[in-house]
Amino acid sequence: YAPRIGFADGEEYWWDSSSHRYVGNVSVPLLKISAQDDFLVFGAFRKKLNHCLENPNVVVVKTRCGGHLGWQESPPPNAGKAAGAAGKRRSGAGMSSWSDVAVADFIEALLQIREEDRRERRRTVMGEEDGGGGGVGSGSGGGGRAEAVPKILSKL
Repeated sequence: YAPRIGFADGEEYWWDSSSHRYVGNVSVPLLKISAQDDFLVFGAFRKKLNHCLENPNVVVVKTRCGGHLGWQESPPPNAGKAAGAAGKRRSGAGMSSWSDVAVADFIEALLQIREEDRRERRRTVMGEEDGGGGGVGSGSGGGGRAEAVPKILSKL
């Protein structure tokens, strides 16, 4: 198959398709979900896991099952009826899988941290204008991107 799409062989295709060469340059929070029973990529992922772990912006989630892009779940009986809107977000027929929920929770945590950081910066700036001391760089709210991942994990 690889030669038909412009690659000499499967090895060249996987080298070109792999993100391990780029993940070290990720400068924003990134959620990486990988399943142990993914017969296509888990072995290669495990060998290159250090590339993800070296970057403080990358959060790695390893699951026992899920297959290749298949973190689907069976809907519990009466999922949509009893649980209401929250249940529809969490699981059920025609609803999101647990990995969709994990990604949504990850994004919610990022947005919450962003808002908390904005509030802290406003307080710091207002305190400075009011003569309250503490410049923009002296508070704990400025934070770098590397600080975001521990904050995210505490929110999940």
